[in-house]
Amino acid sequence: MKESFYLGRPFNDGTIRILEKKILKLNETEYEQEKKNLIQSLGKIFNKTNNKYILSHEGFLRFTRYNKPKNLISNDIFQTLRRLDEIFSNYFEVNFIIVIRRYEDMLRSYLDHFYTDFKFEYNENTFLKDLRENRTNSNILKNFYYGEIIKFIEKLKINHKVLIYEDLKNNPKVFHQQLFNFIGTNIDYDNQIFNSSEINYSIRKKTLYRIRMLLDELSNIYRKGDLLKKLFKLSSYIKLIKQIIYILSFKKIREKKFFYNQFLPSKYKKEISNFYVTDFKKLPDDIQIKCEKYNYLDK
Repeated sequence: MKESFYLGRPFNDGTIRILEKKILKLNETEYEQEKKNLIQSLGKIFNKTNNKYILSHEGFLRFTRYNKPKNLISNDIFQTLRRLDEIFSNYFEVNFIIVIRRYEDMLRSYLDHFYTDFKFEYNENTFLKDLRENRTNSNILKNFYYGEIIKFIEKLKINHKVLIYEDLKNNPKVFHQQLFNFIGTNIDYDNQIFNSSEINYSIRKKTLYRIRMLLDELSNIYRKGDLLKKLFKLSSYIKLIKQIIYILSFKKIREKKFFYNQFLPSKYKKEISNFYVTDFKKLPDDIQIKCEKYNYLDK
C-alpha cells in the first residue's frame, strides 16, 4: 500500500501555506506569471511520486476566504479548483473529495463559524435578502450550490467522489468505507463518532490550541538562520502581537453566534429550500436520492 501524507491545515509546511494564498488571491495575469514557480516549489515535497498526498482545506471552497469590505466573494472557487488541478497534476493524478451537508445545517455552521471574520457588514436581514435575491453576483449563499460545483468538476474531467455529511453521523461505517474505497486504502479502525452535542468544546481547550499554534508560529518566525534578521524586523513583532490579541479575544469571539435561536425559524427553512432547489436538481441522480433521505429540501 502506498504511504499517505496529510498536507492540510494547520499548514506546517510554509510552501503549502504560500501556495494556498497565491492560488486564491492572484488574478489571472499574476497567476499565469507565477504558475511555473508555484509548480516548481512543490518539488521538494512531492519527491516520491509513489506516495499519496491528502490536502484538506475548507478554505479552497469558501467564497469569503480573504474577503475585503468591498470584495465579499474574494475566492472564485471554480477558478481555484481549476488551478489546483493545473498545479498538482504535474506530480500525480488529482482526485477531489467533496463532502456536502444539509443546506440549513451548512448555513448555520458556516455563518456561526466565519461571520466574525467578515470584513463587510452581514446580519440576519442581509441573510434574508440574499435568500430572496439569488441573482446578485455578491450573494455569498451561492457558495453552497453543490450541483454547480460538481458539474464544473465533471467538466474538468477530474476523478471525484461526493460524500454525504449526514452519512458520517448516521452511518459512519458506510461513509468511511466509501472514502477508503475511493482512496484505495484499507484501514481497520474503531468507530468513534461522537454526537456534536456531546463534544465538550471548552474555551480552555481551544485557547490551548491557539497557544500551541502561536508557539509553532514563533518557531517559524525565528527559525535558525533568520533569528538576528527577524529580531529587528517590525513585521515579526506585528505578527506576534496579532497572535496574542487573537488568543486574548478568543473566548469573546467564540461566544458570538450569528443565529440567536437554536433552530432556524420555519420561514427560513422554506426560503432556503426555494433558494437551493434549482441547483439541487443539478446533482447526480444517486446523490439526490441520498440527500432526499436526509431532507435537504424542506417539503
